[in-house]
Amino acid sequence: MPLAAGSYVNQGWALDFMYDVLYDGRRFRTLNIIDQANREAPAIQVRQSLPASILIRTMDRLVDWYGAPLSIRMANGRR
Repeated sequence: MPLAAGSYVNQGWALDFMYDVLYDGRRFRTLNIIDQANREAPAIQVRQSLPASILIRTMDRLVDWYGAPLSIRMANGRR
């Protein structure tokens, strides 16, 4: 069953971690937080390491700014 997009802004957020490698071999990761209704990304964190404290700080900042969403969806990392 396909996932339904949100009906209104801030109804649900999708969290996704991605990674890539720079030309010199250094790896970096990104944390992408996307509003499912309008596909806006209110936060993208890019770092060599993304510990839980960065996720928590980012989520706290977004909740303070936008309010808490009704749901949060995360991918399980499988392809």
